[in-house]
Amino acid sequence: MIFKSILRFGAVATIASLAVSGCLPQAATPTPLPVVIPGETPPMVMKLDLEVLAPTHLESDGESVWVSSVGTPGELNTTVKRFALDGAEAGIFEIGSTPGPILFDGEYVWVAELGTPNEPGSRVFQLSREGVELGVYEAGVIPFAMTFDGDNLWVVNPTEDTVTKISSSGEKLGSFGVGDGPSAVGFDGAQVWVTNMGSPESEGNTVQKLDAEGRVVAEYEVGLRPIAMAFDGNSMWIANGGPLEDDQADSVTRLGLDGTRLGEFRVGNGPVDILYDGESIWVANAGSSTVMRLSTTGLILGIFDVESGPVSLAFDGKDVWVASLEGNALTRIVLSGGGE
Repeated sequence: MIFKSILRFGAVATIASLAVSGCLPQAATPTPLPVVIPGETPPMVMKLDLEVLAPTHLESDGESVWVSSVGTPGELNTTVKRFALDGAEAGIFEIGSTPGPILFDGEYVWVAELGTPNEPGSRVFQLSREGVELGVYEAGVIPFAMTFDGDNLWVVNPTEDTVTKISSSGEKLGSFGVGDGPSAVGFDGAQVWVTNMGSPESEGNTVQKLDAEGRVVAEYEVGLRPIAMAFDGNSMWIANGGPLEDDQADSVTRLGLDGTRLGEFRVGNGPVDILYDGESIWVANAGSSTVMRLSTTGLILGIFDVESGPVSLAFDGKDVWVASLEGNALTRIVLSGGGE
């Protein structure tokens, strides 16, 4: 929560400093015990021996996993790494200054440039799956999250309180005002959803729904400081970081596509990312150093200890990958229960 809250306001160097000094939130009230499913082989947590320093974002293209990382306070990173699914390094690619969110749209890999406090990033890079740079496009100051609607890229710009729409060919189709401190964006097959996390002075607690023209058509309340979202095919799941002074309120909210609140479920401390793998919901709890697996009705199916400060999740079609900022590590949760 602290990691992304700070990133929200552009202090990238400060993030790296906090990461290496151990300043992510500590574990709060224990969560409910996980459910043991009869006949199911328990997933296995495997730390991967890969060279990454303060990884912040993951994405899979189905054949490999892409990783952004901050680097060190004295030397911020300028590259993204690509790993084969067996963990072998498959490429290192230059991406401006401090690469951030990564998105695979089914054909291309997009990487957003976060920049530095003195020179905030404003570009997104379009790459082939092999890492060939195909284009660099303006997207707004500090592009913080991205989604794809089947034709266009939508990019959240939290310092401007906008969302930018970009065609696959790089044409800027519009920049649209949303709420205070937009932090995540998702697509439900018809409309674009944006979470509004707020600012240091005012905690946000809403999500907005936009039509294809960027018009806000609905707004719904969720938990405090919504920071990530995932769509399960029927409903939208929102990770709520909670109030900065009270970590007891960390939760995920499930919303129907009409905004009906279908449930709010307690998770670990500092949830910062959420993922749907086709069957289950996964939540990365940065403060608890755990990853939780939930059913689509909110039942806790598993709690997995990972390296310190998990901040990003990716699904490769078989297993779940976890990036741990403080632990300088990538972890794979093997859903088959076996090794490689």
